Amino acid sequence: MLRSFCMHCGSPLNWASKERDGEEVDFTLGTLDAPIEPPQQWHIYTASKASWYVIEDDDPQWPGRKPE
Repeated sequence: MLRSFCMHCGSPLNWASKERDGEEVDFTLGTLDAPIEPPQQWHIYTASKASWYVIEDDDPQWPGRKPE
């Protein structure tokens, strides 16, 4: 794994896997200065969640696997 750090403060900036021959580089989200819209999220297998756990957001829920 190859990692890059800020030369001023030492904060991690990005990393890349040697095995992927540079095909993918991951960046630390804190280094970006533009807003990021997260993809749609959902809850799956809610039928088997703990009875005391309450899902309090408005994301879609499925008792089993998410339908295609």
